[in-house]
Amino acid sequence: MDYVGGIKRVLGSQECLKGRLSVSDFLPQKDHQKILFDFYGNIPVAFVSYIETDDGIDVIFLTTHERYRRQGRMSKLIQKLKKSLKNGQRIFLELRESNLIALKFYQTEGFSQIGVRPCYYKGNIDAICLSWTCQNELSPCIHL
Repeated sequence: MDYVGGIKRVLGSQECLKGRLSVSDFLPQKDHQKILFDFYGNIPVAFVSYIETDDGIDVIFLTTHERYRRQGRMSKLIQKLKKSLKNGQRIFLELRESNLIALKFYQTEGFSQIGVRPCYYKGNIDAICLSWTCQNELSPCIHL
């Protein structure tokens, strides 16, 4: 998979990121950092960048190309992450407190708020910290 091309394709539609982040910010920096893509045919339209830890998964960044939003693509990627976990492991992520659409999405996916990071983002914007815990005796985790 051409990470650079895939990331550029997905990010290309997002005006809010221009000038703030570059493709290199999303490339795996270490062996344990990974990127999971969702495709429309052979075109990458969504991705999640994450780090695997002993506790589970720390999500670094996730997004869907604007034209392919509200089609269940990010739900599909989140489900893949969930299925990779063992009982007791968790998925951690953060989002801007003002991103209410994303907060509602994550709550629908079963995530719970576990804290706040004051002034985490530029402009003194707080980050809401969320997690989802695999609570199934089966391994890998199956979300029922």
